[in-house]
Amino acid sequence: MKLSIHSINNNKQINKMNNQMVAHNWANQTNKGKRGSNFFYEGKSIYSYGYHFEVGRIVETEKGNEIVLLNNASYSVSTSKHQGYVRQACNHIESFDFPLHNSSYSAHWNHELNVNHFTRAFNAYGNIVIESSKKASRSRKYGDLWIEDAQNAVDQWNKLKAYFPTLTKGIKKLKLPSDVQIKKLNDQDKKERAKERKEKQARFEREENAWLNYERDYMRYDRKCLLRQRASNHPNDIGAPLKARLLNEVETSHGARVPLNDAKRFYGVIKNFKTNPKRIDLYSNLGDQLKVGNFRLSNLTPNGANIGCHFIAWKEMERFATQMGWQS
Repeated sequence: MKLSIHSINNNKQINKMNNQMVAHNWANQTNKGKRGSNFFYEGKSIYSYGYHFEVGRIVETEKGNEIVLLNNASYSVSTSKHQGYVRQACNHIESFDFPLHNSSYSAHWNHELNVNHFTRAFNAYGNIVIESSKKASRSRKYGDLWIEDAQNAVDQWNKLKAYFPTLTKGIKKLKLPSDVQIKKLNDQDKKERAKERKEKQARFEREENAWLNYERDYMRYDRKCLLRQRASNHPNDIGAPLKARLLNEVETSHGARVPLNDAKRFYGVIKNFKTNPKRIDLYSNLGDQLKVGNFRLSNLTPNGANIGCHFIAWKEMERFATQMGWQS
């Protein structure tokens, strides 16, 4: 059977309407139209793709009224659409974000609400309060919106706690942090970011030194471009001392190789223009002197040289030139 574009579009529209109706049928507990496209409900719970992702659940509180618990975890684009249908369908019922089952590894879960569920919910709402409050203190334009998010999280949790006093016994209420507390939190964040930057820089330096010392052959392309004299990796040469294995080639940490003599000549030319790189454009007679191996200088700047797809900093070129004895 051959489908036309028109019929395909109709099918898409039907699937969309089916899923929206599935959500409405679930929210109103009609016990009809339970299945759509990768979207279905059973009893009080509605699922996306399978039992592994519970989108929403209608529950009775300890006070005797019904509310909706909504899973706000991210999973996929299509599941996000299912979540949107559910939120829209149950907007007439009081609803709360809640850590429902969303494991991609197992379809088995404890369907009975317990203290652990509410502990996770408290932590989730608490994180929203803290993060939104910190963002509000740093934002000039959207501070009020972030405070609104924080206050909403406080109100949601405290309402939820009031609805389930037994299951939340021993779990605190939430409140907005004071200015002093927010400052401490922001200061702690700054320290952690500074520590992370320091550790990251130290890791980069260890990797660079390992590459320069022939302890590794690969460097990520987003790292700065380094230079070293290439060494033979032929099995017959592996046991020989490094000095005996060195070849008459320069290699970069980004995988390019050029003859050592070409590199020496090229560096001897461009170093004369370091203090005023623009002057090199006036010397049209340099021609092939601006080539190194199969690559040509494309741009010279106060920071370094663009050669082919490589950018090599002056500091790195000078370090290598000193190591090779080219600076005299």
